[in-house]
Amino acid sequence: MSRPEAVRFESVSKSYGPVVAVREISFSVARGELVTLLGPSGCGKTTTLRLIAGLELPSSGQVFIGERDVTRLPATARDVAMVFQSYALFPHMTVAQNVAYGLVVQGRPKAEVGERVAVALAMVGLEGLGQRFPSELSGGQQQRVAVARAVILEPQVLLFDEPLSNLDARLRRRVREEIRELQQKLGITSVYVTHDQSEALAVSDRIVVMDRARIAQEGTPRELYEAPASRFVAEFIGEANLLPVEIARARSGHAMVRLGPVDLELPARDLPPGPALLAVRPHAIRLAREPGNGRLPVRIAKATYLGAHIEYELESEVGAILVIDRALESPLVTGTTAFAELGSSGLCLVPA
Repeated sequence: MSRPEAVRFESVSKSYGPVVAVREISFSVARGELVTLLGPSGCGKTTTLRLIAGLELPSSGQVFIGERDVTRLPATARDVAMVFQSYALFPHMTVAQNVAYGLVVQGRPKAEVGERVAVALAMVGLEGLGQRFPSELSGGQQQRVAVARAVILEPQVLLFDEPLSNLDARLRRRVREEIRELQQKLGITSVYVTHDQSEALAVSDRIVVMDRARIAQEGTPRELYEAPASRFVAEFIGEANLLPVEIARARSGHAMVRLGPVDLELPARDLPPGPALLAVRPHAIRLAREPGNGRLPVRIAKATYLGAHIEYELESEVGAILVIDRALESPLVTGTTAFAELGSSGLCLVPA
C-alpha cells in the first residue's frame, strides 16, 4: 500500500530572465520519506528546494504540500522548516534560545517552550548544553542545534540545504548518520540537497538525480547505482568504466553484447542492436594472470596501494579501465600483462 504524498511537483519550471534554472520537473515525496536532490553545481537542485520552501515561486507548474496547492503561497504560509548550509544560528543567543526561536515567534507559552526545547536538545544529543553559545560548540554540535531548531516546529516537511558541506570528512559521516537516524525515528518527511554522491546513497530512501535543470533519473540508491539510465547517471552515481560495446542482437529482454574479443549476455534494457556503452563498476572486475574464456587482455598501467585495496589503471583495446582489487597479498606489477574478467553484477548497458 503506497503512502500518501507529502510533496508533489507537477511540470514545475523556474526561470530568471533568459536563464532556466528548473525545466518542467515532476516528482513526489511520500509521507515519512527522505528524498535527496542530487546533482552537480548549477543543475537546479537548490532552486527546487527553495521552490518547496516558498523562497522562490515557480514560473509555471504547481507545487503541492500534502493536498494543498502552495504554488503561490509565501514561505510563512507553508508548513516547512529548513536546515541551512551555514546553520544560520544567532551568535548572540544561547543554544536553548536558538532552538526556541520559532516557538517564541509563534507566541507559545513559556512553560511549553521550555519543555519542548529540552525534548529537542535530548533528541539530538545536546542535553546540558542549552546555556552555551554557538561559538562554544563544534561544527557537528552547531549542525545538531540547527536540526533541533527546525524539528521543534514539527513541520510537515523538513528541508536540508547541503547541511554537511562545512564539516570535515570524518565528522560529515557521523553527522549524516545522526540525521538519518533522527529522521527515521521521527518519521518526518524530508528533502535533502547535496552534490556528494556517497552522502546521498547513505541517507536516502530515494534519490532524484538532476542534470541541466531537468530530472535525469529517480529511484532508490540501489536502482540508480546498479541500473543507471544514462551515461551521466552512471558517471555521477559512483565511479564507472564506460566501455564501447556492440549489441549484436536483442531478444526477450536479453542482449548479446560484444566487448572487444569478449562476448557477454546482459539485460537489454530496451536498447536496440548497434553501438552502446557498458557501465562497469571498478569492483566488478577480477584480474587474473592467465588467459581464459571471457577474459579481456589488459596491461597494468598504474597500481596504487590504498590500504584496504589496490587501484589498478589498465590499458586495453576497448579503452582505459579502473579496477578496485582487494587481493592485497599478490599485487600485479606495473607494465605487465593481465586478464580482466567481468563479474555477474555491477554491469549495465546504457545508451551510447
